[in-house]
Amino acid sequence: NDSARLSPPAVLRRRFAITSNLMTDYDDIEQVCNQSWEYLIDTIRNIETSVNAIRAEMMNLLPQDNLQTRWQRVIRRLEIISLSFYVLLIAVTVFLFFYHDWYCAIGHSPCGQANLKCPWMKTTPTHQTCF
Repeated sequence: NDSARLSPPAVLRRRFAITSNLMTDYDDIEQVCNQSWEYLIDTIRNIETSVNAIRAEMMNLLPQDNLQTRWQRVIRRLEIISLSFYVLLIAVTVFLFFYHDWYCAIGHSPCGQANLKCPWMKTTPTHQTCF
């Protein structure tokens, strides 16, 4: 089968059978063409092997990429929690700044001296808890 495939067709051999020199030229051309085809086929096989290796490497890298997206998601959630905490801290600070009663209520004693910053909170030294 291989010898039939590699040998030139009989019609061409008869055409070039005029001189033996033409037959050797034909054999040389055929050999060069066959070598070129073999080289081309080997090159295509090498390209296919390289593409398959690259494809396998990319498939191996996919789980690592998923792991990286998980860490990005975790970092993003931590950033949101941190931002929420700071916004809540600022809101509480603003509330306490504008609502002064909390300052007066802490440490207020009805028996003690009047707090001049909170004049609405009266002291009653005769209160039953005062000694």
